[in-house]
Amino acid sequence: MAGGAGGGRGSAFNKDEDHDEHFRRCWHLTNCKDCLAKEDDCSWCPFSWSCVPNSNRLVPFLAPAWDEDICPHWAERWELRTRPLGCQVSTITTLTSLVTIACTLLLVLLGFVFVFGVRRIRGFTRRNPRWWRGRLGGGGGDDGDAGLGAGSFGGGGEQSLEQGQARMEGLIQRLRWYKSRDEAARREVEANGVATGVAREREPLLGNGLNQS
Repeated sequence: MAGGAGGGRGSAFNKDEDHDEHFRRCWHLTNCKDCLAKEDDCSWCPFSWSCVPNSNRLVPFLAPAWDEDICPHWAERWELRTRPLGCQVSTITTLTSLVTIACTLLLVLLGFVFVFGVRRIRGFTRRNPRWWRGRLGGGGGDDGDAGLGAGSFGGGGEQSLEQGQARMEGLIQRLRWYKSRDEAARREVEANGVATGVAREREPLLGNGLNQS
């Protein structure tokens, strides 16, 4: 059986003579349970039903990453069973689980960062409700938002926004000035009208008094 298995790709079975004893200690075991329980440095290849030497004692399930010929057939190397994972867990299953856990933790972390960022933005917006005016207008907002002025937007777009904002503010100021002037004129006309009416009412009385005297 050993010779037939060694006829494949099997450099796992063509090791140097110094590893022959290691190979024999693993190869004579014929089931996964004994292979993993009786020998610390042996692993199980399920498709070829063979117990093979595994010299990667630090992380045994990663042995296929360093030795693609660890099993009799190269295609089953990622199905390797090792200690302490047992006969029901393969290398590919372990790697898939680790990647899934890492991705889940990363998504959770990104979720916390997103929630934290949204809360910070909301808090800043509550403290500075009109901060965007400082960015669009090129200066500080009405609430004293210094440092949010021009320079936030570059190129011609910034100039266009500043010009439009300046024109709008100038138009609003002119409308207010015209309104205040018209209001003052109206008040002046009303005041003059009242004074003229009172004077006209008094004229006949003064005239009658002079005539009677």
